[in-house]
Order: sequence, then structure tokens, then C-alpha cells
Amino acid sequence: MTSCQDNGQVEIEKKKTETTAATPTDIIEYERKLEDLARYMGEVFKDPDARKELFGFAELKGNAGEVQYNLRRLFEEKTDPVSRKQSAIVQAFNRNASNSRVASEASINIDSLKSFINQHDISIIAPYLAETFDPDSIKELTVSWWTEEMEIEGLKKDPNWKGETPAIKFKIEEKEKEATIGNNQEQIGINNQIEYIIINDNYAYENPTIIFGQFDEPNYYRDTLHSPDYSSTYRDIDCRKIPEDKTVKLKMPKLRLHHNTRNWPNSNRLFIFAITGDYSIDRNGITNLHQNIDFPWGNEKGFKVSRFSVRKGKWVNSGISYLKQNWKRSQPDLRIMVAARKDGTGDIDYTGNISIDTNGDFHTDTSAKFSLKTKKHAYMLFNVIFDRCAVMAENGSDGVYGLMDGHHIYHFNGFSFYLAPEISE
Repeated sequence: MTSCQDNGQVEIEKKKTETTAATPTDIIEYERKLEDLARYMGEVFKDPDARKELFGFAELKGNAGEVQYNLRRLFEEKTDPVSRKQSAIVQAFNRNASNSRVASEASINIDSLKSFINQHDISIIAPYLAETFDPDSIKELTVSWWTEEMEIEGLKKDPNWKGETPAIKFKIEEKEKEATIGNNQEQIGINNQIEYIIINDNYAYENPTIIFGQFDEPNYYRDTLHSPDYSSTYRDIDCRKIPEDKTVKLKMPKLRLHHNTRNWPNSNRLFIFAITGDYSIDRNGITNLHQNIDFPWGNEKGFKVSRFSVRKGKWVNSGISYLKQNWKRSQPDLRIMVAARKDGTGDIDYTGNISIDTNGDFHTDTSAKFSLKTKKHAYMLFNVIFDRCAVMAENGSDGVYGLMDGHHIYHFNGFSFYLAPEISE
């Protein structure tokens, strides 16, 4: 390094000095290694083909248009060798080992970086990158790194932490696009000015930015989302005229999140619970009450809404085939609970009652107790009871928040959605 931005560097060094004495050695070493990786990968992504592969991660199912990928999938030894060979990122990573100024530093060894990636499940995420920028027109790339300790304790013991991460800017020059592989190859990524800065969500929205860290994401991509069917039609319904042998399927086709539920740079992750009460009569004529708790977003990581979608106020497909497969007449109420991933500690522990109609008069005559406990590290966005008859009666009616796709919009604590009941045999 020959220079750095004073403000950013001073701030980073100040925080390091304030916290080093009270921070375990293994955490300090982890953060140093993560910074080394970020600095090295900043040069890797000067390669145009590596950048195109990076942008392509946004198209994977479940990524909600954001760049997100676990690098272990690229570098772990058990990964298909053909896949590693075909990866432009892996090729640039290995190629830079012999010509990168960063790689020549004594503290950085590419084999140790690979081991670090695999050991700690290091991922790359880039909110806004693919949704806002073009890989071929980027002239500068900001590379940042994040640790859970920063998220929980605010850059170590800073109670006023506002969701900021340290970062470095990398210039992308035209000549680097023409670099070739060979004994006399050009030095890809050599940069006479490395600029340390502090960045946040707003910065990433306006500048091409990537972040490295150990995020709460699946190690390997799995297609956990269903392909929803949105072919049902809407209408206002008198629930008293629906025969008992008809099935009422309730859908939540789309939703909109009005504010980010987590600090930079983490993804918004949502959980939903649909709770009804029900009863059965045994052979002795005794009525037994019980609960039904559905968890439509079964992915333990939660449903992802990109930070870009939030900023733009976009409606997104929920990925839920149905919220309630059969909303029975005996279930006058449906309690919908939506929670958001919380950084640090804190679980959902909730106990309540849900109404039951045992005599078929469309009124509550008893209720069942339910208890919901999770280890999702989440907090409740809202917890609302929906009346079966009211939902069907007002479904096509304009309300305070208007209509979406012809359906009544509900809005609670920065979360908008609509319900679509479908009646079938």
C-alpha cells in the first residue's frame, strides 16, 4: 500500500485499538484473514470473466436477484474438478497467485486462503450489485468484509454502531481486460492506491460493492421454494353459503417489505406461521381440541427479500403454494404471524389461544391453546388474527391500502400482502 484515505483508515485503526485487548485472539486472527481474503479477491474480480460469473449468482433460485454464493462450493476439494476448472473466479484466483502484489505479501498465501474459505464457510454477498450495475461498465469495485461480532457488538463494544463495514476500493482499468495467461503475462490487479473506507447500505446502493463473511445462508444451494399457482380468481364470498364439503384454499401470492429488517449487509429473511384451531370427536363422544401450525416457508434460513426490492418498494412472489390448504368452517380464525431474522440472540416464544366453532354456527364457542417456540433468532413483525368470513367477504374490496391484482391489501408493521381464497370441490 502506498496511500489510504485518512478518515476511513483512522476510523478502522481506532476501532481495532479500542477492542484488541478485550477480543479473543482467534477472533482477531479470523478478522485479519477475512480482510486478507477481501483484499485478494478485489484483484480477482478485476478479471471481466470473473465479474460476469459473480453477477450470474444473482440468477440462482432463492437469491431474489441478489448476488450471493458460498465460496466453499467453488474451492472445496470434494467439489467437481470440472466445475472448478470451468469457474472463471477460480481461474483468476489461481492466476493471480503469481502476479498479484497482495499475494506477494508474507501474510497472504492462497492455499491458506482456500483453507480459510472452506473451514469457515465464507460467502460473498452483494446487495444491489446485479440489480443496479453492469459487469462490463464498472470502473471501480468496493470490497468489504463483515463479521458476526461486528453485527452483534457494533464493531466490538460500540453501542452506537449504525451498520457499517470496513472496505477497500479497487480501480478496474481497461488494460486489465487484455491480460493474457503466459510466462510474460501482465500483472493483473496491481494498484498503486488502496483506499480504506467505511461503508453502509446507502453507499452500496450507489457504488458497486461486494462483501465477504460468514453469513447465515445455506452452505450449498437447494431448491427449497415451491412453484406457486396464481391462477385462482378473486371474488367477494358469503362464507355462510359455502357447503361444508367444499375446500377453501388460502394463498398469499405476493408480498412487499417496506423497510429492511436487518442491518447492513445481511439479507432480509422472513418466517411465517399460519395457526388455526380444530377439534375431533372420539368414539366415546368426547370432543378433543387441538392446534394446527403451518410453516409455509419451510426453509430454516427463512424467505429472502432482497435489499434492492425493499428500497424500490417491489412486490415479490411469496413462493408459497398455499398459506392454508383447507380453511375449514370449524376454524373461524386464522392467526398469521410473520417474524424476521434477528442478528445475535433472541428466539420466538409465544403462547396463545385460537378459536374453534364446534357447532357450525360461524361463531366461536371454544378455543385451543397453542405454543410456538423456535430457535430462529428472530423477532415478531406482526401477529394478527384473520376472520374466515371477513377475509372472503372483503377479498375483492378496496380498503385503506387499495388493491393488488384485484385483491384487498393488508399492511402491518412495514409488511404488505394480500390473501387469495380459492374454493374447490
